Amino acid sequence: MKAFANLSIRNKLIAIILVATLVPLAVGFYVVLRESRRGFEAEIRQSALLVAQVMGAYSALALSFDDRSISGLEIPDFDRVGLITDVIIYDRQDRVFVSYHRDGQPFRPEMVYHDERTELREGYVHVFVPIQGPDEDDPRTAGTFFLRATTAPFLARQQAFVRTLLWWLLGLMVVAVALAWGLQRVISQPILELAEAARRISEKADYSLRVQKPGEDEIGQLYDGFNAMLAQIEQRQSELERSNRDLDQFAYVASHDLKAPLRAIANLSSWLAEDNADLSPEAREQLGILRERVRRMDAMIDGILQYSRLGRSDSAGEQVDVAHLLHDLIEMLDKPPGMTIAVTTPMPVLTTRPLRLQQVFANLITNAIRYHDRPDGRVEISAAIAPDGTPVFSVADDGPGIAPEYHEKIFMMFKTVAGESHPESTGLGLSLVKKLVEDEGGTITVESAPGKGATFRFTWPEARSAS
Repeated sequence: MKAFANLSIRNKLIAIILVATLVPLAVGFYVVLRESRRGFEAEIRQSALLVAQVMGAYSALALSFDDRSISGLEIPDFDRVGLITDVIIYDRQDRVFVSYHRDGQPFRPEMVYHDERTELREGYVHVFVPIQGPDEDDPRTAGTFFLRATTAPFLARQQAFVRTLLWWLLGLMVVAVALAWGLQRVISQPILELAEAARRISEKADYSLRVQKPGEDEIGQLYDGFNAMLAQIEQRQSELERSNRDLDQFAYVASHDLKAPLRAIANLSSWLAEDNADLSPEAREQLGILRERVRRMDAMIDGILQYSRLGRSDSAGEQVDVAHLLHDLIEMLDKPPGMTIAVTTPMPVLTTRPLRLQQVFANLITNAIRYHDRPDGRVEISAAIAPDGTPVFSVADDGPGIAPEYHEKIFMMFKTVAGESHPESTGLGLSLVKKLVEDEGGTITVESAPGKGATFRFTWPEARSAS
C-alpha cells in the first residue's frame, strides 16, 4: 500500500478505474468461459448419447437372433461420420458381438458398464447404452452398446469461441484504459491545477492570488477553502507587516529615548571624575562601576533591538564559501596574542545568507575567547555533512566548560553563567545564535563539562534559491 500511496493522484485514479473495470470483466470472462465449457461438454455428451441410443436400439434385433448381418454396423458408412472412431456391441456375457474401428486398431474400454453413462477421457467421449431385447416382459438386457467419438471438432469450436472472447476482452480493456485516462482528467486535472497554484504561490509568496474553481462540486468547495485560506494568510501578512512597522518604530523610540538618559548618566559620571580631583579612590571606583553598568545596559538595549529585528531584513541566499567567510571573520576579531583559532576541516560551499552565518560564527568564537580561563587557549572550527546532506558546524574550545545543568539555560535571554567575572555579559549572545540557527531550519546543541571545554554544534540547511 505504501507504493500505491506514493503514486500521483492521476495514476491512482487510473489504477482505481482500471481495477473497477477490468476485475468485473475478468470475472465475467471466467464465468462465460466456464459455462461455455460446460455447455460444450453437455452438447458432446448429448450428441454421442443420442447416436448410441439409436444405434443400440437398431442392434437389439441382431443380438436377439444372433445375426451379425443385421447388427447395424454394416448399414451406416461410419467412415463418413467424422466423430465416431469406435463402436462395439457386447452380448449379455460382455463378449464382443460385433465391432467397428475407424483406424483398424482394436480398442477396448477398461470396463463394460451395463447402465447408461457418458465419460470424457483424453479427447474422446465414451458412451455406454444398455440394449433392450425385443421381449418387453424380459427385464434382462440383450447386451451393451459402446460408442467412442472424438471431441476434436467440439474442442475446435470451443477454442474459436475462447479466441473470440479474448479479442472482445482485449478490446474492452483498450476501451477501459481510454475511458480511465479520460475520466481521471475530470477529477485529477483540477486537483493538479490547485497543487500547481499552491506551488507558485509558495515560491512567489504572493498571497493575493486566487484560483478559479471549476465547478460547484466537492472539488469546487476545496477551491473555495483554498481561496479563503489565502485571504486569511494575506490578512495576517498585512497585520504582520503593520506589526513590524510598529516594532521598527518602537525600536527607534527605544534606541533614542532609552539610550539618551544612559548617555547622560555616563557623561555625568565622567565629568564628576574629571572635575573632582579630590575624590576618594572608593568614589572613583563606584563611578567606574556606574559607567560599566551603563555600558552594559546600552549593550543589552542593542542586543534586544538586534534580536527583535532578526529575520525581517535579510538578503536572499547566495553561494558562500564558508572557508573564505571564516578567514575574513577571524582576521577581524580582536583576540589575545596567545589565543589560537584554527579551522581544522575543509569547509563547504553552500547557498545561504552570509550575514546570518557570519553572525553565528562571530558570536560563538567571541564567546569562546571572552570566557576562556587562559590567554593561550585554543578554538577549533570544523564541519561535517549529516546523512541527509545538511552541513553541520562545530565551534570547540578548551576553556573552563559549562556544567550540564546550564546547557539549556544559556540559550535563554539574559541567562549567563559568567557571573561577576564578566559583568559586561548581557546574556543575549547565545539566544541570538539559537534564533538565527532555528530561523534557518537548523538546530544547535552544546557538549560540555566543567574543566573539559565546550563544543557548540549546529546544523545549517541550505537556503532555497528564489525563483
